[in-house]
Amino acid sequence: KLVVVGPKVGPGFVRIARPAWKDPLFTRLLALARPVLLSSVIVQALFMIDKILGSLLDAGSVSALGYANTVNQLTLQIFAGTLVTVMFTDLASLISRGEMAGFRAAFRRDAGYLLAIIVPFAVVAGVKSREIVAILFERGRFDAAATEATASALVMYSIGLPTLGLNMLLGRVFHAMKEMTARMWIDLAWLGSNVIVALALMKPLGVAGLA
Repeated sequence: KLVVVGPKVGPGFVRIARPAWKDPLFTRLLALARPVLLSSVIVQALFMIDKILGSLLDAGSVSALGYANTVNQLTLQIFAGTLVTVMFTDLASLISRGEMAGFRAAFRRDAGYLLAIIVPFAVVAGVKSREIVAILFERGRFDAAATEATASALVMYSIGLPTLGLNMLLGRVFHAMKEMTARMWIDLAWLGSNVIVALALMKPLGVAGLA
């Protein structure tokens, strides 16, 4: 049996309920959404800051960061993204039932699987960065100098690839536990530390320092 309320919006039996703005559930939803929104702003701010700092370096530095990050994200999404989607279903179920001991054991197991798969790809990306970039991009105006700059950034990105994979899983765990505010503060610390290290390394290492 379907019960619908609110103003009629068209022919038939479909009606839309009026928003219950004072509903405690809606208020709780907004409270949880605010830190998630701020976390998204923090992440986008970091990408913007990287581009701003990259524009202070040699010509092509911003593009080198973008190309290297494309390769990094491709590896991350194909392998870590697929596994995390499957793993999170089990972890969220354990959290919802309050089985925290089982959750901790499952998380350690899943983290081990993630690292076992991502670390070899990170090593290959770091060791063979120049060859990878040359095969994917070196043609036309993307010359040997552009390859070298992009490869140097890819080496640095590959170092952080395993922890980025774990972060994909951890971020969803924070959401499942409704710890959005804690996640927001962690993201804020991440932004601050990245900016400080980028400012310290961009002059001696160039685009690799930003990565």
